[in-house]
Amino acid sequence: MKQDTAVIFYSPLFKHNAAPAFPPDASWLHIFLIDEQSALQTGGLHSYQTALSASDLAQAESRKSERSKQTYVISRVALKRLIAEALHLEEINAIRLGIEAGGKPYIVEPKSQLHFNVSHSQGRIAIGLSYDRKIGIDLEYIDKTRRYERIAEHYFHQTERAWVNGDNANSFYQLWTLKEALVKAEGRGMAIPFNAFYFKNLQDYSFIPEPRTALDPHAWMFRHSIIENTYSLSVAYETLPDFSKPAASVWKYVHNKGFIPQPTAW
Repeated sequence: MKQDTAVIFYSPLFKHNAAPAFPPDASWLHIFLIDEQSALQTGGLHSYQTALSASDLAQAESRKSERSKQTYVISRVALKRLIAEALHLEEINAIRLGIEAGGKPYIVEPKSQLHFNVSHSQGRIAIGLSYDRKIGIDLEYIDKTRRYERIAEHYFHQTERAWVNGDNANSFYQLWTLKEALVKAEGRGMAIPFNAFYFKNLQDYSFIPEPRTALDPHAWMFRHSIIENTYSLSVAYETLPDFSKPAASVWKYVHNKGFIPQPTAW
């Protein structure tokens, strides 16, 4: 790893550095973007498979398509590599992950307060890490041929539906990823209906929940960005008692360079 002023450059996924990989301020949010094809140039899918445990490989094989198997393998290695960097572990298979009742993944071993979340879409993988607050992340490919108005009619609150009428694919995917990120961060997933809470606008991301959701609108903050003019990325994260807005860093995985900082408009 090499460091230039305040910019952190990450080593490739399979190389371990004893030096801390993350900025010392633990209140940061860390978002990592991976292009699967770029990641495969490191040594092909086999190099990722050999890094995983037997149980992880069994999970990969349970996927129906070869594409989904590939995505699982790459995302699993990347996630464990990043957790190992954050916790200063030498061996990624010392990390055991579990799934909560609502479908949210967490670290079983070693015991840690590190929070993480993963999303993937059309050859891209997004991983979010936070030392001190719950985090949810959602990445979606912006498919303008999709019948998103019909989806909005079924899933969105009536207040939000007008925002996606006509040629408003970006607004649809912004809303969808914001909602998905929130229910993933909160931990109950799709047990919270998307139309049971609505965003008042798409600027400050304040939202109004129905009582049945038991969501606290003051407990969550959001960020959103369009990535590569093709993907919609949203992050939901827990508000700490001082209502601070944490600094956020975004890195993209580049072959032979590892993770390098990416300019992202939050």
